[in-house]
Amino acid sequence: MLDTLDRLAPGGVRPATAKDAIDGVAMRAIVAPPTLDAVANLVSWANETGEALFPRGGGARLGWGCPPERGGIVLALDGLASLVEHAWSDLTVTVQAGVTLANLQTALAERGQQLAIDPAWPAETTIGGLIATDDSGPLRFRYGGVRDLILGITVVRADGVVTRSGGKVVKNVAGYDLPKLFTGALGTLGVVVEATFRLHSLPRAEQTLVYQTETPGTLLLRILRSSASPVALSAVVGGRASMVIVRLAGSEAGVRDQIARLVDAAGSPSDRLEAESAAAVWRDAATLAWTGSEPAVVMRVSVLPSEIPTLLDAVAACGLPAAGVIHAHGIGQVRLEGEPEKLVTTVASLRSRLAPRDGTLVVLAAPPAVKARIDIWTIAPDLLPLMRRVREHFDPNGILNPGRLVPLSTA
Repeated sequence: MLDTLDRLAPGGVRPATAKDAIDGVAMRAIVAPPTLDAVANLVSWANETGEALFPRGGGARLGWGCPPERGGIVLALDGLASLVEHAWSDLTVTVQAGVTLANLQTALAERGQQLAIDPAWPAETTIGGLIATDDSGPLRFRYGGVRDLILGITVVRADGVVTRSGGKVVKNVAGYDLPKLFTGALGTLGVVVEATFRLHSLPRAEQTLVYQTETPGTLLLRILRSSASPVALSAVVGGRASMVIVRLAGSEAGVRDQIARLVDAAGSPSDRLEAESAAAVWRDAATLAWTGSEPAVVMRVSVLPSEIPTLLDAVAACGLPAAGVIHAHGIGQVRLEGEPEKLVTTVASLRSRLAPRDGTLVVLAAPPAVKARIDIWTIAPDLLPLMRRVREHFDPNGILNPGRLVPLSTA
């Protein structure tokens, strides 16, 4: 098999090791095709032979989702790492899937622009992984998430055919559904190889205000209901102290006005930060749920903004060490630490408390003993058949990330 793979992707093949396992499932080989054509040839071969493929970018979120139903070949997209086109006058960029978010932001900043998405680990987050997981950060409060900013997409279908959908200009609305469908699909519908995004200008001035508080949810709502217009607003719980952090951006005069409005609504902050000091606070908040003792569960929670205090109260009441961040748009990540049995019951309890309030809870990471006993996604029973039909339409042979999002079998 390695010889066959080497013919498809010369020089980019090696046997898999224990470190390449995905959620404890061993892989057979690692293949890094250097070109789009090589990716298409590899996917076509896998479809014909039934070999499972697992697209991988920087690997920062490779453990998200259910364990694979079987082992196979890791499709590393490191070789597709070019900025295809930066149409700066149109505020759009087209970039290959293997480009990291950090490198992209550096290139865009030369023209005073940004892709307004700020998840954790930008140096390890590739564009393909960003689309596959639909991850985001505090800037989603102002600019929206991946689905809101993606304009077009190029995908290698499960049969090896290259498909393009969407456009390269903001006003072009044709074909938007396919990019949105692939966003958050964990690479189960096709291999994303290129994408086009809408950009925003970098602000002239920024400042972050920090509020140390014992009631972060209540304070966050007070700021949310004020006349201030932050670009990011988040409640941080656990760690050294609970706090609310607010990011203001715009012109220098505009930031001063926003600070005055914020002080009027929430009082004087504990600290005012700029530049690297401000960036460090947001980085620490983004990674807080991923730092701590084991065993632990890391969850992505989603609630209405008005329900953020209820969510934080529920987390505090569960009796386990907890840490994480909840953004003002209602999405966040929370870490719970404890014995596996307690983690299983606590996840179920939190879900039961959130469900009547239109809240959801997805388990991003957990020990194998915990993952085996809980529903990672809690997909509604009436939606599962539809999701399975969509999966079967795009990947009838079930070769792309089998079992990671939607179970292939009906059992």
